[in-house]
Amino acid sequence: MGNIARFGAALVGVCGLALCAAAAAAAAAGPVGAVTGPSGQALTGSTTTASRAVAGQPNQATERSSQAAQTSSQVTTWSQQATVTAAPAATPVGEGGITVYPDPAGYDPIGIVKGSDGALWYTNAERSSIGRITAAGKITHYTDPRLTRPFGIAAGPDGALWFTNGGDPGSIGRITKFGVLTFYRAPRISEPDWIAAGPGDALWFTNEAGGGFTTPSIERLSTAGTLTTFTAPSISAPTGIAKGPDGAMWFVNSEYAATNAGSIGRITTSGHVTEYTYPGSFAPKDITAGPDRSMWFLNGSIGSSVDPSSIERITMGGKVTDFVKSGFGALGSDYLGAGGGLVEGPDGALWFIDYSSPATSAISVVGRMTASGALTTYVTPGRDVPANEIASGPGNALWFTMGVRGIGRVSTLAFTSGPKLSRPVQVGKAVTCQFGGLNATASSIAWLLNGAVHKGAAGRDFTPTAADLGKALSCSVKLTNAGGSLTKRSAAVKIARR
Repeated sequence: MGNIARFGAALVGVCGLALCAAAAAAAAAGPVGAVTGPSGQALTGSTTTASRAVAGQPNQATERSSQAAQTSSQVTTWSQQATVTAAPAATPVGEGGITVYPDPAGYDPIGIVKGSDGALWYTNAERSSIGRITAAGKITHYTDPRLTRPFGIAAGPDGALWFTNGGDPGSIGRITKFGVLTFYRAPRISEPDWIAAGPGDALWFTNEAGGGFTTPSIERLSTAGTLTTFTAPSISAPTGIAKGPDGAMWFVNSEYAATNAGSIGRITTSGHVTEYTYPGSFAPKDITAGPDRSMWFLNGSIGSSVDPSSIERITMGGKVTDFVKSGFGALGSDYLGAGGGLVEGPDGALWFIDYSSPATSAISVVGRMTASGALTTYVTPGRDVPANEIASGPGNALWFTMGVRGIGRVSTLAFTSGPKLSRPVQVGKAVTCQFGGLNATASSIAWLLNGAVHKGAAGRDFTPTAADLGKALSCSVKLTNAGGSLTKRSAAVKIARR
């Protein structure tokens, strides 16, 4: 299904912009490797949820490989200065660590990415414009008659922003930080979906199928305008695409040609395609490189009574692990062709969109999960409006697009180091609790002897007495910001004589 059909379906009855049907509860996975997430802080009207994501036993995916057919040609290009309009000032809405910057002139933003200028750039699909928002919340719009439902967006190797122009016929767009637009058109670019910077001087994007070019394909466009098309049976319904740690491009087939279940694909710069099918596949979509030299993706991203929504990890060797939480709803963007609803944040965790969560009365949720499975979720203001895509931005924050509400921002919170005890740990010698925090507005320290809190001790330093000799000393640190809190304990060290 192409973008035009998807937009028509999403806009009927304002579904995709307001209340949409919720997905069912997530399918359960084997209770192996359960990890408890950080504690949360109450939000206005809802709660930051600190729960456990259950990691199932890794499965070795079924693999098949082939060489894709390749066709190359030079695209037609044209450039002109975009019309620049400052958006009317609107009062930001804050709630529970999330701030939403209303954008009444935007209407239905989809893709979002950090630009080389430090601002966030995003696509406005319904009103066909490119938006830009600074860390201070100032919004600017760039319009042009040739903008037709821009969709995915990526930061290019040349410092410009590249995006898919999803109208039929489609094109690839490029916009500089000065607002100069260039469009790249070829017959094979038809309703393109997601786009990502790849190896070398090129952008890679997906043609899921539709319009004038009905064969699904992976496309490579050099910054010089050379377009290379890759087609293969294992490229069946590509949507999200991202560069992997191995230098190849990884993509998701939202439907697997043989079973309609979906699969994960990998394509090298020479066009060698490897496809991975795995148990429990259901409409995979958003994919990103994670903090552990693996690819992470969202499984089950459409509202359905059989939706087994989960976060998945696939290693470079093809092992797939499920992370399932009861209550996951429609993970990823509200649009089937999107691909940026999952990203590694500046804190090294995976941040994702759950645009219609049955566990929270069909509202929009931003989630955070560590590579070990610790999970925290944040309910968005304007909770009946689905969020779409998410990206790392300035200020150690995550920024996301949120339908008619505008652009949202959520702060990260993490330990950058420690906590750990300074050495030596001896009677009569001050011991320091050493730690570093990311984006914390406050911190508190508790000291523990043999696991019990020492009520008379506070602050970063603790001096053991003779009565403490031989006891195990540790410190517990709690970091806090508007979005919640995170607690971590140091390793215990036995107190020795001086």
